[in-house]
Amino acid sequence: MDLERATLYGMKEIFIDVPVCNQRNLPPEWAWRGCAICSLWMLLKWHGKYRLAKPQGNPVRQGYPVAVLPAELLKEGLAINGYLENVGWKHNAIVELAAQHGLLMDYAKKFFYSDEEKERGLKLIAAKFYDGKPVIASIFKELNHSKDGHMVVIRGMKEFSGSVIGLDIQDPDPSWRGHNYFLSRQEFFDGWRGGLIWPK
Repeated sequence: MDLERATLYGMKEIFIDVPVCNQRNLPPEWAWRGCAICSLWMLLKWHGKYRLAKPQGNPVRQGYPVAVLPAELLKEGLAINGYLENVGWKHNAIVELAAQHGLLMDYAKKFFYSDEEKERGLKLIAAKFYDGKPVIASIFKELNHSKDGHMVVIRGMKEFSGSVIGLDIQDPDPSWRGHNYFLSRQEFFDGWRGGLIWPK
């Protein structure tokens, strides 16, 4: 099931079935920095798999089952100068690349830095989940502030009495905790760089 909702004694869980992509399968020179491309591929695959109306024309560009391979998506991202050396993948380029494949997305023009801003960002994440849409978040690699940024897919959310208590992460790099792990609200806030990309 694409979207599962469970409620028990004030606890609510929303889980969105998102196909996984392993960035370690990209060409070796990109295997450690292909997280944004693999995160986008996961959302493209999710978008294509669950689109209800069969589109007309080119199925890849319309967002019906994604035929593009992650390595091809990487080449397309580089062709639009989507990667900034020593910085990472530009969020506006990820949005542009998504649009080329039929998925309209938006991104935070200003990162959610302060606790107050992160609360607003979390409300946006929750709103997307209630619409049945996963999001991409920019976190610190392994949640460690001394490391570089890293992009992951948020595919699940747990609430208790209307308050988000944690998020289910799908990580394109399985080398730390595997592809899937749960972060409490505080763990996510502590490790979140504040960047967010979401389907419209």
